[in-house]
Amino acid sequence: MNKPVNILGGLIKKADLAMYNLIFGDESLKNKRENEIEDKGIGGYIIDQLKNQFDKFGEWVQKEVMYPVARFVDDLFNKKVVQK
Repeated sequence: MNKPVNILGGLIKKADLAMYNLIFGDESLKNKRENEIEDKGIGGYIIDQLKNQFDKFGEWVQKEVMYPVARFVDDLFNKKVVQK
């Protein structure tokens, strides 16, 4: 006999996949890369999108914040060395 938790988990997974298929269609699952989980569901899609956005945010921080700060510190250090 299945535990109620397992039954509830299966129902949630099926509902999640049904919502994903309703919103994005079954074809979107076929177009996914091979190394991704096949039965995504809407939760998996949201997590993938969040990961992509955080990756983009990390690239932006590095480009727009870290590199300018590093250049400023390098320039500041070089000016002090030259002034001595």
